[in-house]
Amino acid sequence: MTRIAMTLAVPRARSSPSGPQAPHAPHEAPTTRRTHHPRQRRRWLLVLVSLVCGLGAGIHVPSAQADTVTPSGARPKPDARARQAALNRPIKVLASRSHGFCPIGGTARTVRTIDSRNEWSDTLTTDEAGGLGRRVLWSREKVLVYAEALQPASGRKLESATDLLRLKSGVLWWPVRDLPGNPLQTGIQPKARPCVIAAVSRAQWHRVRVFKPGVNGDGQ
Repeated sequence: MTRIAMTLAVPRARSSPSGPQAPHAPHEAPTTRRTHHPRQRRRWLLVLVSLVCGLGAGIHVPSAQADTVTPSGARPKPDARARQAALNRPIKVLASRSHGFCPIGGTARTVRTIDSRNEWSDTLTTDEAGGLGRRVLWSREKVLVYAEALQPASGRKLESATDLLRLKSGVLWWPVRDLPGNPLQTGIQPKARPCVIAAVSRAQWHRVRVFKPGVNGDGQ
């Protein structure tokens, strides 16, 4: 019995961790598996980076193409185009009336633009119906007045020569022609101040130039 116990104890001594022993194969296998994990992680990271780069390139390509089609600064801004169009377009004459003696103060030659009902009352001595023949739609219209200087009465009147005025570079060109009349044959020569009042399409201009068609001259 003693010998059997001793023989059984030998394997126990060999399996004990005490004493210098060479590393066994079963203990090396886990280290080998652990060395493979970082490599697999790196491979997966490389795959993910490649996918992300591919998606990023696909997203940025359309924007680059759009930039080449419509480069910034190649065209004027919309508001600049709108300002240019507003200063260069035809203006329609919607109504007009001639007067032998203009219902406006003063005696000198005058060109006026009236923007509102209050300005009409401050400028002219008659109401809209008397001055123009109808009411003015101020939200869509403006009023032009051209009066000549005070002069001996001759029966002459003025009228707008066209129903379409030219607005160019902020200047409104208004052709006005004479309507000849018969002077009064009296001992006392009365005074007159012929003028024409016109309602036109509402727009923006810096200056009104009145001229006689076929005559070298214009107004203010």
